[in-house]
Amino acid sequence: MKTNNTLSKLLICGLIITSCQQKSKHQKIISAFENWKNIQISLGNYQDKNNKLGQGFPDEIQVFYTDLNQDENVDAVISFNPILLGGGNALMNIQEKLMIVSKNENYEVDDTTLSNLERRLKPGLIHISNASNSVISGDYFDYKKNDGLCCPSIHKQVEIKIKSGKVTFI
Repeated sequence: MKTNNTLSKLLICGLIITSCQQKSKHQKIISAFENWKNIQISLGNYQDKNNKLGQGFPDEIQVFYTDLNQDENVDAVISFNPILLGGGNALMNIQEKLMIVSKNENYEVDDTTLSNLERRLKPGLIHISNASNSVISGDYFDYKKNDGLCCPSIHKQVEIKIKSGKVTFI
């Protein structure tokens, strides 16, 4: 009976320690994203919510935790739809896509890889909806000749695999 009790306590302690380590990594990821946001505001790429005009950050930001660089550390894919401060719909189909990847004990924001991949598909758009096991999934939208800006009529599911630093469609 004592052995089972001791094993149970060790298991619980191990789970608590693992949970705290994961929480710390999640906090580092969010901190890296917040730093990126502040840099974007200082560069004028985005505006603070107090501004009346320009491109701003929405309240809803999606964070998908997964190991993107196969180093057994949690990374993240972050996506959000920028808002047009002051109103309007010019940004209605735009989605910002970032990867936050572990490097040693720190995290780096990669704001180019997924955007460059999307640019290769122009005029289509990718909207990310999930990331798990180094696979980013979402939807691909494209416009037929007579489609309005609001309504791309081509829709396909898309999966993007990241392995050894290479990004490929599945």
